[in-house]
Amino acid sequence: MFKRTKWILPQYNTELIENLSKTFNISKIVAKTLSNRGITSIDEADKFLNISLSNLHDPYKLLNMNEAVDRILDAFNKNEVIYGFGDYDVDGLTSLSILYLFLSNVYDKNKIFYKVPNRYSSGYGLNNDIIKEIYDNGGNLIITVDCGVSNYNEIAYANSLGLDVIVVDHHQVPTILPEAVSILNPYLDGDKFPFKNMAAVGVTFNLLIALRSKLRENGYFKEKEEIDLRNYLDIVAIGTVADIVPLFDENRIFVKKGFEQMAKTQNLGLRALMEVSGVEAPIDSNKISFKIAPRINAAGRLSDATKVVDLLTTDSPEEAKRIAMELDEENKKRQEIERGIYNEILNLIDNKKNQDTAIIVANESWNPGVIGIVASKLVDRYNRPTFLFSVRDGIGRGSSRSINNFDLHKNLSKFEELFINYGGHKYAAGLSIKMEYFEEFKTKMQREADIFFKDPDNLIQEIVIDDVISPQDVTISTYNELKKLAPFGHKNPEPILGMKHLFVEDAKIVKDKHLRANLSLSKKYFQTIGFNLSHLIKETSSYVDVIFSLNLNVWRGYSKLQLNLKDLKKDEKDNFK
Repeated sequence: MFKRTKWILPQYNTELIENLSKTFNISKIVAKTLSNRGITSIDEADKFLNISLSNLHDPYKLLNMNEAVDRILDAFNKNEVIYGFGDYDVDGLTSLSILYLFLSNVYDKNKIFYKVPNRYSSGYGLNNDIIKEIYDNGGNLIITVDCGVSNYNEIAYANSLGLDVIVVDHHQVPTILPEAVSILNPYLDGDKFPFKNMAAVGVTFNLLIALRSKLRENGYFKEKEEIDLRNYLDIVAIGTVADIVPLFDENRIFVKKGFEQMAKTQNLGLRALMEVSGVEAPIDSNKISFKIAPRINAAGRLSDATKVVDLLTTDSPEEAKRIAMELDEENKKRQEIERGIYNEILNLIDNKKNQDTAIIVANESWNPGVIGIVASKLVDRYNRPTFLFSVRDGIGRGSSRSINNFDLHKNLSKFEELFINYGGHKYAAGLSIKMEYFEEFKTKMQREADIFFKDPDNLIQEIVIDDVISPQDVTISTYNELKKLAPFGHKNPEPILGMKHLFVEDAKIVKDKHLRANLSLSKKYFQTIGFNLSHLIKETSSYVDVIFSLNLNVWRGYSKLQLNLKDLKKDEKDNFK
């Protein structure tokens, strides 16, 4: 079931496009792309194109920031023991790392500690066992990052032991909030922070800005060198990109400046991780998403994610190298495990043991830390909503991924009485279920998928095109101009361009799944590659319309433009609407 696509060419405000083009001396292609990113004024375009740390918002606009800063300074004055507690994914681990790095530089390092829960034995978020451990070890203050806003009962337990808790989170807030000393979350009712869509590492970084400001105000840095928070932006950028938050506003600043810092990083752990990952400058979002983040996540999926914070906070080159190599090996093991599960499910489907409109499979031997990745790959291949469960002691831990328009959270909520718990959003969700209810769930969810698939329009994927261009526009100059819009990522994707009526000189499938084609128009020739688009070869018998991003291939010092195909259709007048 391959995706049916509909190409959307937006209507532009001609006056705005002209003004943007003249004001910033950019092509109309770039001006139209800015417009498609929601830019509606010269001022917005200026901030987007000319990224500056001076455009970061006042951290004290975050509700409860004063209370958080005052409680931390009170802990300093009372010589208290502080514990950071963070989630085991990239966002939580990077948040915890910068929190520890800063606090251990401005306070007694021997009184700063961190804890990361184990995915399998502890689960997500705070739990009473860890709180009791912190209490028994003399802790006075817990600062949670990337979790905590939903831990009402656990924070009540901490309070009963005399422990104070500060919550630094970015998840949607529940109806009843925990009774923490302070909750920093831009989604709180009454919060005045201008930008809501930060990763937890962004909220944590704002806490550090505010804390440094108050320390400066109190004269702390008169006899001590002030902490340069720009040195933490490389770690902030990693967490921001990995958490797939929109690369606008503060996030865009964090990532752009963070990539610049990463190219010259002094962080020994990050430098070692970049080395084993084969990452060199210039840094971009793809290098984070496909090289750095998977190695960080591998620890939480297979063993103990605490080692990631150890890596990013160490001052020992030997320890940095050792941990980085461990993460690299765990990532290879993760890939192997993932590949085994993926192939096992492919065999089920190819042998016609699963030809349903939804893929719903459970297995006792699967690692629950990798099934979410496998589910994503199955959705990409088969274009079906997918639910995979790792079964242990009669409980199925599930990860689900969805296709365009099939709302996972909405559909799961129809059968919530079957689950131990569930949560997520439209395209990704997690759930756990007693296996005695599994077949009932499978039958009911399959019925919902069957109803969904009966309407063919539900399978149409709309692709927004930034501009339709001529062959003469495919130049290094256009490529360089479009790169000004980087860093690319969520809500700021690589620009997608279109061309009409190209003749197919040659087309073939490479590595069983990619489409390689040579196209021509007006005596100009274009090399193209379409990753995972081998099924489109049937459309290449004559003239075609294409949509693509521009890519620059560099080999042995020689650079050549290539079209990275996103879709291809037989040449028809209504393809671009």
